[in-house]
Amino acid sequence: AGGIAGRIDGADSGNLFCIVESCRNDNTVTSTASSSYAGGIVGYANTYVKIKKSANSGDVTAKKYTGGILGYSPSTVSAKHNVISNCANSAVVTGTTYVGGIFGSSTYTDVSYNNNGGNVHGTTSAYVGGIAGLNPESTTLLCNISTGTVVSSTVVENALVGTSSTGTITETYYDNQRTKPISANGQNTLNLIGSA
Repeated sequence: AGGIAGRIDGADSGNLFCIVESCRNDNTVTSTASSSYAGGIVGYANTYVKIKKSANSGDVTAKKYTGGILGYSPSTVSAKHNVISNCANSAVVTGTTYVGGIFGSSTYTDVSYNNNGGNVHGTTSAYVGGIAGLNPESTTLLCNISTGTVVSSTVVENALVGTSSTGTITETYYDNQRTKPISANGQNTLNLIGSA
């Protein structure tokens, strides 16, 4: 389920991208399926997808893979990354696992200059964060800010990322004043990452 698109499969060639740009969603997005994807803009994005300059203000709720902008991307194409850039979420994002203010989980994705102001609620303690639930392999976070509260079933933390495996996090902050910078690659810093 998505506020703009439920699923985007993108192009078959690395020379072409499906671009979602300058979109806005103000409506509630809900998915009740047990294995679900829900995003304020796009629920599921496969390869060769760019989401740019878009905003979500509608609450997003799903069982898992839930994000204020994108729910889930399983991209396996390393040569041409998906993109989430210059997007903003101001709504509440709620899910069981893989829950993030910008995206739930997205592989091979460049995530930059995004802002999450919405609260993020996970009904378990796994993969819940202000920017990303899971920052997986070859996904890069650059210059993102989250000011929303992150609450899981057992902790009130993971202000930026629930879990980061081999993804890279640079110049990504929690709070408006940018007083808590993080620059990490597989490193837990200032309790802003749940686990690495």
